Amino acid sequence: MSDSQSVTVAHKEECHQLKTWQLFLFLVTMNIIITFIYSNFVMTKELYYNLFSAQFKISEIDKFMNLLDRILIINLAIIPLFSWIKIVFVTFMLQFPLLVMDKEISFNIIFRGVTISNFLYSIQAVIKIVWITLTPVEKITNDYLALNPIAVTNFINYSSYSKPIFTLLNSINIFEVAWLACIIIYLKTKGNIAAINASIITFLMWVLLLFAQFGIIYYFAQRF
Repeated sequence: MSDSQSVTVAHKEECHQLKTWQLFLFLVTMNIIITFIYSNFVMTKELYYNLFSAQFKISEIDKFMNLLDRILIINLAIIPLFSWIKIVFVTFMLQFPLLVMDKEISFNIIFRGVTISNFLYSIQAVIKIVWITLTPVEKITNDYLALNPIAVTNFINYSSYSKPIFTLLNSINIFEVAWLACIIIYLKTKGNIAAINASIITFLMWVLLLFAQFGIIYYFAQRF
């Protein structure tokens, strides 16, 4: 195949790909829909009564639900900004060690890879919605709602662990592993980064994120 033909094929493949901003918009739209469904069709009045009737009066629960209904639009509106901040933060955490290693890979390429990988979290959220919906209301507790599907916490007696440790263990799940693998593969294929280097950088980034999350939750657990 001649150079001109190769360029033409590459150009056609690029034209058929969604642009990064389109992927991000699709991801945000998907997350907004998931949040709306979770808030309106999963967290039902019956479920709230089951969770809090022992601590609060029915009238107080109703007031709380009315408040949640009023602020739902705000929660939906900040999803694009929150999603962008998370992706940019992870992108910078991946790009910094690459710059130190003198590996040239553009911010846009990493941003695109992280955006694609984050669709796995959306899939996880959909599965969690189905999982909770299929569970009898009387069996659902606050701890149960916090569980991630196919996580370590599904196979241990998590009630004996503190909230920070529970959060840490809950983050070790099949979707988290798939997310890491997706980023590693993207760095290797699109960024021409050696598999071992991509794996080390991605794993260290993930560990730092986990411990940052653990530290924040531990801080607030001690304060409140």
